[in-house]
Amino acid sequence: MGYHRFEVSQRTYEVTLRVGVVYFTGTGNTWHIAQRYVQAILEHGKQAELLRLEEIVRKDDYASLEKYDLLGIGYPIHAWNAPRLVAEFLKRLPRSKGQPVFLFIIAGSMVGGAFDWARELLTIRGYAVLHEARYYTGSDLFLAACAGRAVDVELSQRFAWLDMDIQEAVAELLAGIERHVYSQSVLDFALSHLVWRFYLLGCRQARRYFRVADACDRCGLCAQLCPTGNIRLTDAQVIFGQACTLCLRCLNVCPRRAIQLAWLTRGKGRYLAPGYEKIVRELTIPT
Repeated sequence: MGYHRFEVSQRTYEVTLRVGVVYFTGTGNTWHIAQRYVQAILEHGKQAELLRLEEIVRKDDYASLEKYDLLGIGYPIHAWNAPRLVAEFLKRLPRSKGQPVFLFIIAGSMVGGAFDWARELLTIRGYAVLHEARYYTGSDLFLAACAGRAVDVELSQRFAWLDMDIQEAVAELLAGIERHVYSQSVLDFALSHLVWRFYLLGCRQARRYFRVADACDRCGLCAQLCPTGNIRLTDAQVIFGQACTLCLRCLNVCPRRAIQLAWLTRGKGRYLAPGYEKIVRELTIPT
């Protein structure tokens, strides 16, 4: 399931352009790619804004997306498809009369039928999906296991290499060149969807597997930064609900490394993409 069929064609469409780049990230990799999309679009003399998907969902502010001439949506792969929160976002987008969209997906390995699923859903809702791109940055669990300065340096180099791919993708997009990434077969798509269904079940059951060690000092950072508002604190404990999207942000931002997800994270390091810690600090400043 690591191989995909690409189709490239060209169409003429007016790009005036005001672009909204919506992204969701757990640990910062997608944020890196999204901000580079914005930068590349600005370098082409177009307007571009970076938009946090979770903020749109929290404020129920989908209508604000209609003002953009072109809408980008980027997110990491979870179980060969979209994260639970992203899937809910896509399903709640208002119906459109052909608003152009481009997709960019960040993956640790295989992307399965992720593009097929998102493209079909957006098309049904009236959007015109023009361009699709995938970027490999490595699995967050693997990066956490190897966390350290060496990994940060390697990732910084990898993001720099990806800049060339992003520049090419933006040039194609603004030139009206369509690019789509298709699953190899119907079986490929079906298996991807099956794996994703198990992931969604895991999201609802995740509260059973999160463990909080005595090292927790009730700082509240996990609850403050949870993209779905799934965590709440009492005087006695940290409580996880059923709205988890398994982004593992809570686990990776905890300054005491007090949160574990069963055996998967025990004894492993923690990971935030280079530069993303600054963004995390900004998100925790009261407004």
